[in-house]
Amino acid sequence: MWRSLSWTWNCIRGHPIIACALVIFLVAVSVVIVLPSLNGDRPTPPAAGEASGKLKVRHKVSLGPTQPAGIAVSPDGSRIYTANGTSDTVSVVDAARYTVAATIPVPGYPVTIAFHPSGKRAYVASPYGNRISVINADTLSVIGTVAVENPNGIAISRDGMRAYVTSGDSVAIIDTSTYAVIESIRTARDPIGIALSPDNARLYVASYQTSSISVIDTASNNLVSTIRVGKQPRRIEITPDGLIAYVTNYTGNSVSVIDTSTNKIIKTLPAGRASGGLAITPDGRWALVTSYYAASVSAIDTSMNRVTSVAPVGAGPDSVAASPTGNLAYVANADDGSISIVEVL
Repeated sequence: MWRSLSWTWNCIRGHPIIACALVIFLVAVSVVIVLPSLNGDRPTPPAAGEASGKLKVRHKVSLGPTQPAGIAVSPDGSRIYTANGTSDTVSVVDAARYTVAATIPVPGYPVTIAFHPSGKRAYVASPYGNRISVINADTLSVIGTVAVENPNGIAISRDGMRAYVTSGDSVAIIDTSTYAVIESIRTARDPIGIALSPDNARLYVASYQTSSISVIDTASNNLVSTIRVGKQPRRIEITPDGLIAYVTNYTGNSVSVIDTSTNKIIKTLPAGRASGGLAITPDGRWALVTSYYAASVSAIDTSMNRVTSVAPVGAGPDSVAASPTGNLAYVANADDGSISIVEVL
């Protein structure tokens, strides 16, 4: 062996061209081997102008001792509404100035809120009052109520003609022109979250007690499928293209990802403790998830179904809404009575 090495060294020493070629070869091999190991499995940085999903808290709006549980943004993005349980109110916040523009009395412990597509009305669920209150967005006053037992989740049809509300062990269907319940659909026990597919053909209902999603055909109002998900699902949202549904599992500390063409779970993502609030940006790029006990909001890249960023927010974040442009997330922090404004970079 040593004789062989000695011969090689003498050969190199006597032939400078061979020596240079060998050096170049060794350097090239080193680059090929070392650089990938330095980079590891880090994702390729986004191109200029491309969203990264990084979250950055920009502002915090104090609402006082209100315990905001639900949050929604007007379709034009000008106002943020919160449903405040302990104060029996709805706060209206100017989205440009981050100031409280109005406080509307809504009795019965309001917990969720949803806008009519026109932006002219907002619907508020008050489970202790067994009612849905309808707010006029121009006058900022309650203009009507609908009797619904123990309401919680609200989904409005794209044409604005129907409001679907989780109620007891069923879904109440409200005619939005008459404020009357026109039908009730039986579901699994204790439905909370609810979402409509973009074409209004399917209704997805999250049952907290049975850890399942009921899929309902809205043409017949019949159950067509039941999907087992993580423990105690709380909210469900569907991507704008209708292909994927995301479900927050509150005590499962996870997010279930469902293929709506097969109604099968394709992935389960770990999430912070008590993952409850959920929103999807209008472009469908990001799913935003709140963790109540971790006091944080996470961004999930829907193209890869991977968490890309986590940002700290206020105490007890209960719900989240995305701005119409998708570059801002509004988080309702129940335990410290505030809204965190988070930029999605």
